[in-house]
Amino acid sequence: MRNKSKVLSFVSCGVLTALFFFVVNVHSAEAQATFGVAGSTSVLNSLGYTELLGPVTFFVQSGTTQSGTIEFFIPNIAFTDISGVALVGTGGLAAATLSAVIPSAGDVIIGIPAGAGAGSTVTLSGLRISAVGAAFTTLNAAISASGNLIVAGQNSVPVVRGIASGVSITNNGGSTLLIANNTIVSTPGTYVVGETFLGAFSSTVGVLGQTNKTQIVFQVTGLPDGISLTFPSPIGSDSGTGANVIIGGGPLTITNQSTSNQVIYEYNAAAPSQAILDQFSIMPMVGITGTVGSGSALVQASLGPIGAAVPNTQFPSTAIPRYMASFTPPAPTVPTAPVIVSNLFFPVPSAVNADVLTIANTDSGTAAITAVARAEDGTLANIASNQVTLNLTGQQTNSLALTDIFGSGASAAGIAAVELTSSNHLVANSIATIGSTQFGIASPLDSSKTFLPFDSRTSADVPMLTMENPTGSDVSAQVVLLSLLGAQLATANPTVKSHGALRQSFTSLFPGTSLPLSGTISIVASGAVRTVLLNNPNSQPEETTSLAPVASATTFPYFVFGAGYDTVVTMVNSTSSATPASVSLTAYTLAGSALSSKPVILTLAPGQRQDFEFNALFGTSSSAGSVTEGYFTVSSQSTTNTLFGVAPAVYGLVRFLTGALATGVPLVANPGTQFYMTPTGETTNTYTGIAVVNATAAAVTVTLTLTSTTGTALGTTSFTLAANNGTVQLLRQFIPLSLPHDNGNLQISATGAVGVLGFRGTLNSSQLIFLRGESAPK
Repeated sequence: MRNKSKVLSFVSCGVLTALFFFVVNVHSAEAQATFGVAGSTSVLNSLGYTELLGPVTFFVQSGTTQSGTIEFFIPNIAFTDISGVALVGTGGLAAATLSAVIPSAGDVIIGIPAGAGAGSTVTLSGLRISAVGAAFTTLNAAISASGNLIVAGQNSVPVVRGIASGVSITNNGGSTLLIANNTIVSTPGTYVVGETFLGAFSSTVGVLGQTNKTQIVFQVTGLPDGISLTFPSPIGSDSGTGANVIIGGGPLTITNQSTSNQVIYEYNAAAPSQAILDQFSIMPMVGITGTVGSGSALVQASLGPIGAAVPNTQFPSTAIPRYMASFTPPAPTVPTAPVIVSNLFFPVPSAVNADVLTIANTDSGTAAITAVARAEDGTLANIASNQVTLNLTGQQTNSLALTDIFGSGASAAGIAAVELTSSNHLVANSIATIGSTQFGIASPLDSSKTFLPFDSRTSADVPMLTMENPTGSDVSAQVVLLSLLGAQLATANPTVKSHGALRQSFTSLFPGTSLPLSGTISIVASGAVRTVLLNNPNSQPEETTSLAPVASATTFPYFVFGAGYDTVVTMVNSTSSATPASVSLTAYTLAGSALSSKPVILTLAPGQRQDFEFNALFGTSSSAGSVTEGYFTVSSQSTTNTLFGVAPAVYGLVRFLTGALATGVPLVANPGTQFYMTPTGETTNTYTGIAVVNATAAAVTVTLTLTSTTGTALGTTSFTLAANNGTVQLLRQFIPLSLPHDNGNLQISATGAVGVLGFRGTLNSSQLIFLRGESAPK
């Protein structure tokens, strides 16, 4: 612009004026200095937000300087820190100044004094930029001058020669701590953390704005109760340089009760570190501090201090340098599609002392599971950790108490429901404890209408109802108390909040009502709910979950009676119809032979409940002291043969009794080709019984595959079931290598539709837990 102005002046002012300017400029040029430019390039850490550019030196190559400026400019770059910018001059340039530093424009203007002669120098250093997400690999600065000249070809100087991750983090033994069934299954291995180029790690605080030493940051998530990790300190360099990393205050031990889940090591260089890459081997040690819970913890490492280019609320650090959080190994991520594959809901009855969820990942890839604890009103439970992430490796099964999932403050008193969501295919089961009695609460069926039979041992042992609403809207319900004959004794109209749960005893649900020892409650709701009824919660707890209407013809996989065992099939005629129902039951041996020449038939009035009790019906057909096992069919129809008449809806429950224990199982048809049962167990006192029935007209091949808590295959077996045949065996008989194991996951596959049923029990008859054949979501 200046030369253009001179041309315009020449045109407007004439030849004499132009000649005057020409003479002046010739003498001025003779008094200018010519600057040479020399730069030193740096390698930037790709994780760094305040990476140091190489210094640039300007030196007088010839002439004497006139007062002017030198501009250092990097297009499309902003300086993220200028606190350490330094300008150091020699000779006549010792008086050079920083006239302006404009971080947002990547621009520096240096004031040049007059009179500096050849050999004088001025060096600019300490400029810092972000390399995170950089689109460049090398970087040059543009150089220009006013009042003096730049040597031809030196108006561009390199300041960055490359970008690379400054840290390498490896682990020789995995990064997961896995605790299952009071056993340490796996521990974190040794982390080897090293710099990848010279100078990537630094401890030179106070130089060019640096305020912190390089850090190695460890982060631990998901640490179970009763487990500690101790990080040693100091750790010397594997390279023998004499450098080390230390934790302030020495070795540090953390638990899931620690105020921070991070451990920070600081780097201290030694003289040889300038020429030799440092690396450090760090292995956290596992300790036991109390009652051990089950769970999976992930131990990760990253370069620090961790921050952002512009400090913010989430990353407030102003440390120089600071780095993007890049923890290794990365936490498992949930695939974006489908967003949710498994969405499991488990009501938690208020009367239970403990509730254990057994969760199995049926996929080969790691599952990230979001577990949410809900209060009765549907809000997040009032505990410190009410929404957590659980990690299960491929095929892994884990049994977790509420305290294992949500921390030591979790209990059934404050958690009314647990929700599990994942992009993986999961199956799960729930086992609750009251006193010393354990019973299963498989995830109940969704139903807007159901019936729940109850039988109390004494009038003081009042049944308790839990009704969970897994939907996004409040649900109104009508709960009707019915006598054995179907008479309506009382009615309640509660509202169950979205994602909440109603948890009441019959006494509070039907105040002032004389409660019968046996009867039924019917539930009709405005949306799908999941219900659990606890019989005799104070003496011998027995669960009954949501019942669905029985199909017109249903095959149930199993019954047993004799030698202390009995099977009772309870049938209820829906009150929605004024039509009596005729229900017929036929029991078959495992070989398909009927136990009686004719079906047993009951007639149910509307709302009436009646029982098929196998010992009373078929006991004379078995020899004294023997056990009879098999399968049975149930069919229902209207007692009238009116044309186009509709058969009344009938609901059924199968109860298995042994000694003082009773276990209720919904009477539903569940034929399929693939099922999962968890948690299985075969020990000196625990057994798993499996029943499989083929009610079709063709033979099928059935394959059983058992995996351990860690996903390891424990064994497999295949067998053929003839048409209308069944089999009942202990898991140890099907798969001998299953003895011993605990908390396994059994996959049942078949070439045709079969019905399945499982029980987890104890040989001393103190436990009998229903294992419903779960189907993994598609």
